[in-house]
Amino acid sequence: MNNCLFLFTIGPVQSFIATARKTQDLYAGSYLLSHLCRIAGRKAQEISGQKTIFPNLLNLSIPNRFIIPFNTEQHLQQIGKEIENTVYLEIERIADTILKKMNLEKPYHFNEQLKNYFSIYWVFYPIDENGYSYAYQEIERLLGAIKNMRDFEQLEEVGRKCSLDGQYNALFYKNRANNRPPAYIEKKYNGIGDPIEIRHDPRIQHGEGLSAVSFLKRFLKEADTTLYEVFTYNSKFPSTARIALLNILSKFENTNDLNSNMSFNSYREYFGNQFDEQLYYEENLSKRYFEKQGYSNLIPGIPGLKNKLRKIQRSVSEKGYKFTSYYAVIMFDGDNMGKWNSGAYLKEDKKSNLYEFHQALTTKLANFAKYAKDYVDDGNFGRTVYAGGEDYLIFINLSHLFKVLQHLRQEFENQIDLSEYSDKKMTFSAGVVIAHYKTPLSEVLKWARQMEKTAKGVRDKNAFAISVLKHSGEVEQTVFPWLIKT
Repeated sequence: MNNCLFLFTIGPVQSFIATARKTQDLYAGSYLLSHLCRIAGRKAQEISGQKTIFPNLLNLSIPNRFIIPFNTEQHLQQIGKEIENTVYLEIERIADTILKKMNLEKPYHFNEQLKNYFSIYWVFYPIDENGYSYAYQEIERLLGAIKNMRDFEQLEEVGRKCSLDGQYNALFYKNRANNRPPAYIEKKYNGIGDPIEIRHDPRIQHGEGLSAVSFLKRFLKEADTTLYEVFTYNSKFPSTARIALLNILSKFENTNDLNSNMSFNSYREYFGNQFDEQLYYEENLSKRYFEKQGYSNLIPGIPGLKNKLRKIQRSVSEKGYKFTSYYAVIMFDGDNMGKWNSGAYLKEDKKSNLYEFHQALTTKLANFAKYAKDYVDDGNFGRTVYAGGEDYLIFINLSHLFKVLQHLRQEFENQIDLSEYSDKKMTFSAGVVIAHYKTPLSEVLKWARQMEKTAKGVRDKNAFAISVLKHSGEVEQTVFPWLIKT
């Protein structure tokens, strides 16, 4: 009989994921948290000899926490520390691999920034005569109390901050287009631990500076991926501009449906391997944009490129498609998950089987997560940032937005069938943001979270809220329940 539970969590979630300038940063942050939690979960399984109760570590992406039973009362603090250290060792291994592959020295405060940033909490709780259900509720309560008593470690740094997180010093940078260092890069260590210049890599923009944490996300592609057998890292997550045009690009980009002189591929060839989908918008065919992105040699050809792009747009329009500058983000998760997990909604004859219910719920949520990701990504409706079981973040092309929303809502109800355990149906609430592709990503994500919160503020939840962030600065929003009772 298992005699204790172990609950583990790693963070911070929102700041780590949301401090992103590019969709690739956002995706990398989500992927890395999922990976680190999986590494810890596997270590816990190895020590305990048992599987996690939730989530299933074989899920494509998992949340930042897991719970697992243990059948020992010996050396619990030592076990917890061992699992915690496994995460820090993995962070260090990934970082060292990236630096080695990029032939970069480790800058001053690099390791300190990484270790200082991540917060790991864990707790053991005995399963005594009160049973599993009581132990589960107590361990959740205790973890919440522990997280409120945060340790504070001062990291003294001199200089300006990272372009993304604004919290730590920029340790890596690329000079501005005029070959001058960014204004916020200050060399104050007399050559010892000065920030490192990355000159020719297109993944860092001119004038941009990155802390150790932001560097890790931006260049995660360079890490050893042999441990990522569950969910291979996508080293080319689509930009917001590509998401906005996905319905057009997925149909015409690699076909002969357009005249060869007006094809997307022939247009892309002018820019070589550094093509950015923002170049499908005429407003970016400018001297200033080209200088910033490293296309200075193409500046004389801007008039001809504009003419070619207009021909492509006309050809696409003749086939019934329209270029749009807007895309959507969907953020949703299950309603009342705390009550579901506590057993509050279970039938009376099932309340004593909370462990069995947790296992069943974990399996159903894992199956739906895989289904939702495959449906969105394989259907070329958009791209999934994460699908963790009960919580999701998805970028969607506008032409598919309402179709995807309706389909996922219906499938969630169909696949998360808990009628064996409860008379109540599990539902989810969604926040949707429609934004211009140039709107700062952090602002879009902030609104997505706000819209999800607004939807959950509806009586009985089970709702969706939508906001439109116009490029002019105006914001329109509305909220509706999924089902309107008459």
